[in-house]
Amino acid sequence: VWPDSMRDTLLSSFGDRWTPSEDEADRILAQKDWNPDGSDMKPVKVLRRVLGFDQRTVHAAVEVVKEDPALEVLIIHLGGLDNVEHVFWEYRFPEDFKRKPKQKDIEVLGPVIDRYAEWVDKGIGEIIAAYPEQPDVMVMSDHGMGSFENRPPFKGWHVSPGIFVGSGPGFAQDANRKTVSYYDIVPTILNLQGLVKPENLKGQSLAKPAPAIASR
Repeated sequence: VWPDSMRDTLLSSFGDRWTPSEDEADRILAQKDWNPDGSDMKPVKVLRRVLGFDQRTVHAAVEVVKEDPALEVLIIHLGGLDNVEHVFWEYRFPEDFKRKPKQKDIEVLGPVIDRYAEWVDKGIGEIIAAYPEQPDVMVMSDHGMGSFENRPPFKGWHVSPGIFVGSGPGFAQDANRKTVSYYDIVPTILNLQGLVKPENLKGQSLAKPAPAIASR
């Protein structure tokens, strides 16, 4: 942990001093501890594990912002949605598979991915609300997800494209979709910080043009 002064604030969310609520998992599942027929992945167990970790990550981020609201850049990784999509994909998109899950499993587990995405949105909202003023926010995935019949043990697997969402005072509102590259992420951060992009750095800023101060 760096700086060392933040150690207790960060690690307190990942120890015994703070415990995630089980209520969120029960709400996402609707039917507690439902075990689908024929699944070796134990999807409900996966959901509870990754949701607990994501809850701790959101809690830690909120505490960091409260302690240092002037923090210039905060980057967090919420990996639970990826795991949930891997193991629940066949229930959300059964029409994509020749061997479909049982109808009852589809009815119970089909909404889980959507509810988890809603929870992620809520968690990001909690972090944003911790700032005294509206921050610039970028949400990005490292890949998309799609249906795969023959990639055991997962029925959901990595595809292209992923997503990028930019919001806040540094971004212009635009209802049209744009083609975005991973190379654009760092130039965007530099632009939002008012820094000059080095000439040899690939990509372009996705934010509004900002008055540059200097590289540092």
